[in-house]
Amino acid sequence: MENGDHVENINHFDFTAEIPPITQPGSRDQIISVARFAYSKALEVLSSTGFQYKESLDLTVSDRGFELRFDEADYGFTFGLIDDKIILRRQGSSMERFESWYRGLMPSVVSLVDSVLRQAEVAFQWPNLKVLRAQFLFRVVAYEFRPKPTGRRQRSISPERNTTILPALIAKVPDEHGHLCDPLKALDKLGRVDLTVSRWVRLENGQEVREIYAVEAPANRAYSGLWLTLSVVGETVETGEGDHIGGRSEFDFDSLMNANGLDVFEDLFQGKFIQAFVPDLLRRYQFLTALGPLP
Repeated sequence: MENGDHVENINHFDFTAEIPPITQPGSRDQIISVARFAYSKALEVLSSTGFQYKESLDLTVSDRGFELRFDEADYGFTFGLIDDKIILRRQGSSMERFESWYRGLMPSVVSLVDSVLRQAEVAFQWPNLKVLRAQFLFRVVAYEFRPKPTGRRQRSISPERNTTILPALIAKVPDEHGHLCDPLKALDKLGRVDLTVSRWVRLENGQEVREIYAVEAPANRAYSGLWLTLSVVGETVETGEGDHIGGRSEFDFDSLMNANGLDVFEDLFQGKFIQAFVPDLLRRYQFLTALGPLP
């Protein structure tokens, strides 16, 4: 891939649904029961989505839970129940392949999660299991920041450190004496700088979620990369209104998954994170995006 000014690759994706603490020491038989049921359901999902190579679906069981791994080049993912968290995970790929995978699989995620919950109710004798909290996490790793050439000559420009981008987000940082100063004046002394900002937003169906923008500027690999993450969290909301018990609005998993997660993908990830936040942050630079660890 050549230097560009847009996001070519996604580095990591997680979807996590937290449930009550059902797994306990000595519950391996119950975990196996849930795992087998989930495996059967996952085979149905692979058939309905048109994903091929169902023989590439493997099952691993431990005392902490189970994991299904679909080891396929274009549509690979892992799904499982670990430490009372139902997790869907995909490693890095091109953005085009990720979108194809997301649109193909996410419509079945609610049924996958529901199959785990219903079988766990039977195996663990736990009535009416629900998802307590859920999160989407999208991560992009950008590196090789080269200022965009100006004028008619396209000359080679050396990469800049990730800390030179920080003034777009942070006006001041502590210096060696604890006084606040311009980040550019403290470049040689800065180790790692992280920034996290969260906002409450409403999805199209009125469901309130927290969107969290995170920027990590580590010192390793010669300050060459930025870890840019969007998390979208569904959870119980403090409303302060008398309509809800204790001024709270209970989390509704089905509302979060409205339109099969496409509201989150199209409006928040694509529309805001990829098309607004990242371009605003890196508007002065050409850059690369990593599929996995930085090369």
